[in-house]
Amino acid sequence: MNKFYEGCLFCAFQEQSSCERCFECAEVWALKEKWIHSLGFYYPRKIKEHRDSKWSKAILIAKRNFKILSVFGRITAFYLNELEYLKPYTLTYVPEFQDDCLFNGFNMARMEVLSNIIFSRLQDKRGVTIERILVQVNKKRKKQRYCSTDKERFKNVNGAYLVLNPERIAGKNVVLIDDVLTSGATLKECSDLLVNAGTRNVTGLVLAKTFRGGN
Repeated sequence: MNKFYEGCLFCAFQEQSSCERCFECAEVWALKEKWIHSLGFYYPRKIKEHRDSKWSKAILIAKRNFKILSVFGRITAFYLNELEYLKPYTLTYVPEFQDDCLFNGFNMARMEVLSNIIFSRLQDKRGVTIERILVQVNKKRKKQRYCSTDKERFKNVNGAYLVLNPERIAGKNVVLIDDVLTSGATLKECSDLLVNAGTRNVTGLVLAKTFRGGN
């Protein structure tokens, strides 16, 4: 269960300014598994832990609320500031299909908005670029959350994405942003495409990893 300092993420919920102490909580819960970094756990609404998890509730609100998404952008930037060893790298994101999901008030999808917030909040941008690298070319049969098994999740994203201008990322390090990691199917599909296109190294960075009972 995530803890938050009063006057931080709470401020954003109250439509006041947020402060950097949010990251102190996120840092406690940050975890790394192989090549993917997660800043916290997402407890699905169907389990009792969701009720007490402000992080999980914020993940859902951030799907439509710019202020909460901005808080997550700041937290993620503070985390990336500590990962100097990744530099130089290109910051990018998991795309959505043909701008189906334009974020409120923006002519771009939510993960692109988040990535731009992250980039703008980095303390030292030397060695860091931001670029749209991937595009979703085929619509998924259903949203990932409606897939009942991991096998179905992997099948659902197979062939969904394409790398734009592979020559631009050959030999580069890439930090790939997404919101929630469940089976890892989406990130793996995107990572495999990037590696096959010549990317030197891919690091996944997500706001939360879905709690599945054995985490």
